[in-house]
Amino acid sequence: YFLTAPFYNFVQSSNILTRLFVSRLSSVVFTILLVITTYMIGNLIFEKKSYGYTLALMTLFFPMTVYIGSGVSSDNLHNLLFTLFLYYAIKYLKFGPSTRDSLITGLIIVLDILTKPQAYIMLPILIIAIIIRWRTDEWRSILYSSCVTLFPILLVSIIFKQPQYLDPSSTMVTQSFLDFVRHYRALIPPLLVWYWGVFKWFGVVLPHPVWWVANRLVIIAGIGLLYSIWKTHRGNFLIRVIVFAVLANLTYLGALLWFDWQFYEAIGRSLGFQARYLMPLLSTQMFLLLYGLVSLGQSIRMRELIRRTVVVLFLVLHFAGLYTMISSYYDLVPIHRFIEQISQYKPVYAKGNLWYLWFTLYFTGIITTTIIALKKDKSNT
Repeated sequence: YFLTAPFYNFVQSSNILTRLFVSRLSSVVFTILLVITTYMIGNLIFEKKSYGYTLALMTLFFPMTVYIGSGVSSDNLHNLLFTLFLYYAIKYLKFGPSTRDSLITGLIIVLDILTKPQAYIMLPILIIAIIIRWRTDEWRSILYSSCVTLFPILLVSIIFKQPQYLDPSSTMVTQSFLDFVRHYRALIPPLLVWYWGVFKWFGVVLPHPVWWVANRLVIIAGIGLLYSIWKTHRGNFLIRVIVFAVLANLTYLGALLWFDWQFYEAIGRSLGFQARYLMPLLSTQMFLLLYGLVSLGQSIRMRELIRRTVVVLFLVLHFAGLYTMISSYYDLVPIHRFIEQISQYKPVYAKGNLWYLWFTLYFTGIITTTIIALKKDKSNT
């Protein structure tokens, strides 16, 4: 919220609608940076710009990215910082310890600690990366780089006393962690739907065919990942990234459940769980989906066809999410009624016929982004 202040102050003399609308630009900036970071992750892993663009497009066109990125929330900064952390963790898997990267990683964790308490989950995930990468001849460099990473974290944690967790001594309900987690089994089916897009406080989800197809793609990608692991040498960098991505997501999920269990014991009620809570690791989830599907291709041409198909499918997913979200708030026809409704409670530059301009720019951006992602690398390797 502190980083939202400059946007708010820039139009401080304007009316409340303009101030609130412009303050959302901070979230737009964070989302753009998140997509750029995801491109860097894709380029780092695949060493191909086309796959970097594809991974970035998948992240951008993911319905919840747009939905969360359009509001003012600390989630946007947390998602960005966590994605930056994942980039440096994957870079560590590829190149090994680096003093510069270790310091940057520590500063990223520090900034996220000041944003959300979930930042501490980065530490066990970083340990996972160290274990996967482990080489005996690097132990001195690993020890030194670990100290470089931990120093700013410990310093800020002591000075600001962050994060402030619940007092474990104040217990209202006593229940084992495993018994508590069993209650979440009933949430698995709706979470598989909510993951792809849920709006209006769980009141609206994507059309059934959309999330049905999306979940079947996940199953197919899972098969592709198992096939890739089976046929590829265990020391391969891509296999290390797959293992890291899976363990990182499981660690994050387990940490969220553990915190909710502590909250339940201390307060007497559960915070619940939303699929969007896993969005800090969206880049790794999209990587697993993309690589799993592409791995099923038996030739360069087939893998390129699968990659382009994924681009088109996520374009459809994006439009499905946009249609679902807009139609849940406004009447889409006749067009003049839609323009009238969408102009309510908006600043002067987001009213009336100006929406034709904004929608033209929007579709131009979407088409341009898709064309870039569909392009093939000049190299045929």
